[in-house]
Amino acid sequence: MVLLIPLGLTTRRLIDDAAELRASQHVVDTWLAGADGISVSQLAVDDELVAVTVHGPGEPPSTHALHAALAGALDRDVVLELRVVPEVLHVVGGDVR
Repeated sequence: MVLLIPLGLTTRRLIDDAAELRASQHVVDTWLAGADGISVSQLAVDDELVAVTVHGPGEPPSTHALHAALAGALDRDVVLELRVVPEVLHVVGGDVR
């Protein structure tokens, strides 16, 4: 019986963490919906920190909008850490059509 309580709490925390990750992924996908060519490379939620890495050409949408949407979806204040990795394509030589 003593082992069941910590195991139950651990299981509940894992379920909650997975739900927060899914909710955050949905928010980030919605945020990037109009940003052609930009996609999510990495997403992590750890307590109040939400770390997002995106890559692609151009600028992503408003960081403030993403922050507000994540705080709303997770129902708490969050710290957003957004990394933007620019992507530049160079094609040299050959027959490009």
